[in-house]
Parts: sequence; structure tokens; C-alpha cells
Amino acid sequence: MMKPANLKYTKLLQGFTLLELLVVIVIIGIILTFATLSIHQSDAKSQMTEAAQRLAAVLTLASQEAILQGQEMGVYFEQTGYRFYRLESDAWQIQEDIMRPYVFQSCIEAQLEVEGESVVLESTVKKIPQVVLFSSGEMTPFTITLTCIVDERYTHNVTGMANGTIEIVPHEKIN
Repeated sequence: MMKPANLKYTKLLQGFTLLELLVVIVIIGIILTFATLSIHQSDAKSQMTEAAQRLAAVLTLASQEAILQGQEMGVYFEQTGYRFYRLESDAWQIQEDIMRPYVFQSCIEAQLEVEGESVVLESTVKKIPQVVLFSSGEMTPFTITLTCIVDERYTHNVTGMANGTIEIVPHEKIN
């Protein structure tokens, strides 16, 4: 014959009910969904920041290279990236060394304004730089806007002034 204490003990060992397990699985699913969404948004934001910082750093390097070499450098922008040119014998020659062509991450798109005028960014056979970095340290004034096509709230403006300074202005649109 079983004692009443043993009956209580066997009921405790039976485990969780199906309802309890389903509630826990739903809660875990909700938590994972929010975690994934927050990681995705911060990832897009960090990619935008990284692309803008890289562009500003490479433009600064190219400007300094133009000063040191005493040769004009040019930048040709496309929606998906950019490439550098050097003016040699009255013709633009593409640079394949440290300033090789760069392609943005797939979620980044560019728009360009040169001297206040919007420029259509398209791939053409004859690529003539839209921005010139002069050997005097000056440059063609421009603003390139990098936009995250996954989440258009994140944009960065990289602006080059005539005196050769470059600045980055991040924007986050709030809906």
C-alpha cells in the first residue's frame, strides 16, 4: 500500500503540461524576433557609418596624394561605388593601387551633388571624374549622400568643401 506522501511525490515528477510548454515557446519566439529586428537595424546603421567614414578617409588620402605628387586626382562616383583617377598627359588614368575601385555594400546607394547641382550617377563607358582633387589642396565642392536602401531612415552626407576639408554628417529620419 502506498503512503500519501509518495503520491504527492509522483505527481511532482510528472513534468510540465502541454500548455505550459507552448507558452514558453511563444515567449522565446517573441524575444528572438525582437532581438533579430534590433540587430538588423543597428547593422544597417553601422554599415552606413563605416561606408561614410571610409569614403571620407580615402578622399582625404587621395587629396594628400595629389598634393605630394603634384598631380590632379579625380573621383568618379556611381550609385554603387566609386573609383579614383589621376591626370597624366592630359588624360584621366584609372588608379589600381591603394585607391582601387570600391563597391558599396549591397544595401547602400549614393546620390551626388557637385557645386550645388544634382548629378545623375550612371555607369558609362567613358568615365570622367565628377570631383577633382587639385594638387593645390583644393577640390570641387560636392556632397554625396549615402542611403541605406533596406532602411531609408539612415543616411550620411559626405561633403567636400572647395578648401579641401571633408566632413561627415549622419542623419536619422524619425517616422
